[in-house]
Amino acid sequence: MKKMKIFSSITMIGLLFLTVFSGCEEVADMTIDPVESELAFTFSPEVGYPGTVVTLTGANLSDAEKVVFGTAEAEITSKSDSEIKVEIPVAAETGKIHIIFPGRVISSQSFFIVSDSPVPTITSLNPVEVSRGEEVTITGTLLDQVKRVEVGSLEATIVSQSAEEIVITTPEEFSTAPVYIFYDYTTAYGMVKETSAVSEAELGLRLPTISVVEPGLKDLDVGDVLKLQGSNLDLVNTISFAGIEVGEEDFTYSEEEGIITVAVPEGASSGILSLVATDGTYEHETSFNVYLPVISSFVPTKGDKQMDDRYFSVLGSNLDIVESIEMGGYDATIVDQTSELITFTISGEAGGFMNFSCYNGVVQSPTAFVLYGDMFVYDWDSQFEVDRFGWFQRNNLGSLATDSVDDGTGNYFAEITMGTPINNNSFYLWGPETGNNDRFSLYVSEPQGVYLEFDLRVTDIPEEMLYDEGFQFKIFMMDAQGWGASGEYSYGYNSPTSYVPADGNWHHFRMHLADFVASNNSGLYTVGQDFEQASGAYLHPNSLRIMTYIFGTESESDDQTVVIGLDNIKFAIEE
Repeated sequence: MKKMKIFSSITMIGLLFLTVFSGCEEVADMTIDPVESELAFTFSPEVGYPGTVVTLTGANLSDAEKVVFGTAEAEITSKSDSEIKVEIPVAAETGKIHIIFPGRVISSQSFFIVSDSPVPTITSLNPVEVSRGEEVTITGTLLDQVKRVEVGSLEATIVSQSAEEIVITTPEEFSTAPVYIFYDYTTAYGMVKETSAVSEAELGLRLPTISVVEPGLKDLDVGDVLKLQGSNLDLVNTISFAGIEVGEEDFTYSEEEGIITVAVPEGASSGILSLVATDGTYEHETSFNVYLPVISSFVPTKGDKQMDDRYFSVLGSNLDIVESIEMGGYDATIVDQTSELITFTISGEAGGFMNFSCYNGVVQSPTAFVLYGDMFVYDWDSQFEVDRFGWFQRNNLGSLATDSVDDGTGNYFAEITMGTPINNNSFYLWGPETGNNDRFSLYVSEPQGVYLEFDLRVTDIPEEMLYDEGFQFKIFMMDAQGWGASGEYSYGYNSPTSYVPADGNWHHFRMHLADFVASNNSGLYTVGQDFEQASGAYLHPNSLRIMTYIFGTESESDDQTVVIGLDNIKFAIEE
C-alpha cells in the first residue's frame, strides 16, 4: 500500500510538472512555477481592445515582472504595490490575465474579453442641406480620432472636434455627396493604416427648386406673368428662359409667400426654365414654350440675283401671327397668309436667312436662301467701294506694306510688300463689320459647291526662298468674329497647300471650300480630318470673318523682301 501511495505522489508531481510547462508554451519562454489560482487580483475594465488601458488591483504587486494576456505580453505603463496599469497588446486574445513574478505566476479567475477596435461612426448631419462655405455639425462616436473630413472628394475645414461631434465648413465647390471621415486604426499585426467611414445620408447642396408654375409653361406670350413656387427661392440671382436671362432687378421674391414673380422676357422662345444661384443652377423638368411661328420649309431654296421681285411660299404653323418678314436686309411684302402657309415677295437681290417677326418675337428660318453666282469680298477697282487696306493686318511678318496699283488697263490690284521673316507667317484680311453689305456672309448651309477664287502673282522674291513648284502658300479661314482662332467660335480651316510660279504673271486660283480642313492655327501644318463634326471640322461659310494668306519658304533669307499682287477675291457659288 505504501508503495502505491509513493508512486501516486510521484505521478501527481509529474503531471503538475507537465501542466506547468505546457502552460509555459502559451507565454513563450516564460517560466511559470508554481501557479497560484486563488483570487489574488481584480481588473478593470473587463472588455477592451488593443491599446485600451487596463488597471490590475491587488496586493504585493510591485515585484511583478510581466503581465500576459493569453500569450501576448502587455506593456506595463505604471506599477505600485496595489496597482498595475497596462495597455492591451496587439494580438491579445480573450482569456485569463497572468501576472508573472520571480518564480511564480498568478492568474485571474475570470476571462478578459478582447474586442475589435471600435471605429468612428457618423450618426447624423445637421443641417442635411447647406450652402457652400457654411457650417455642418456631424454627430457620432469616437469622432476625436478623425483626422480629416471630406464631402464627396473635397476636403472640408474642421472648425471644432470632440468625441461626439465635429463641426465643419463645407468646401467652396462641393455638390450633393456623402460625408467621409478618415482615421487611423491598428491591424491585428500591429500595422497602422488609414481608413474611412461614410455617412448613410448625403449632405445636400442647398439650391432653389420649382414645384409649381402658375398658370403654366405652355403657349406663353412675351410679358406673361409667372408665379414660381418651390424651395430655397431666396437664393435665386437670375432666371434663365433657355438662355434669355432675367436679373434680380426684373423679378420679385416674396419672403412671406415664398413665391417668385417673373414676366416672360423678350427673345424667349422655348426650352428649359432655369434658376441660377451662387452655388449652382436648377433646371426645371418641364420645358416652356412661347407662342411663335414655326417655319418648316420654303421654296425656292436657291436662285441667282435678279432685278425683279422673287416670290416665296413658306409652310409651317402659327404663320397667321407673322407681322413682317425680312431677308438679307430687304423687307418683304406679304401676299397671302394662313396658319400653315404664307406667301410673300421680296427683292431678287435678297439672300440669306428669313426672319419672321410677330408680337412675341422673331423666328429665323432653319436654312438660308442661297444666292448663287460670284460674290466679291475684296477688289481694288474704283467702282467697288471698299476700305481697301483698312482691314489688312500683318501676323508676325517683319514688315507689311500695301498699295493700290493700276496695271495699266484701268484695273487696280493690291501690291503687297513683305519683309523677313516670312516663313509660315501671314497677313490677315478682315471682314468688315456685319451689315447688309457684308460680303463675307455667303448664306449657304454647307461648303459643298462653294469656291474661293482670287488672282495672285509674284514679282519679286529671292530664289533660295522658292520651292521647285514656286512660292508656297495656303489660305486659312477663321470661323470667328473675334481675333484669330481664339475668337467667338475658336476654329479655323486650312486650304490644301498650293504654289504660285514666281514668273511675274497673274495666276488664277479656285479652291473648293469642301477641301478645307479643321486646323489648330499652326501655319502651314494641317491637323487633318480627326476632328468631330460638332467641333467644327467642316467650314461654316456664314460665319467667316477673317481670311489669312500664309506663306512658306524653302529657306529664309535675311534682309530680303517679297512682293506679290492680289486681286479679285470672291466666293463663287454654284447652282
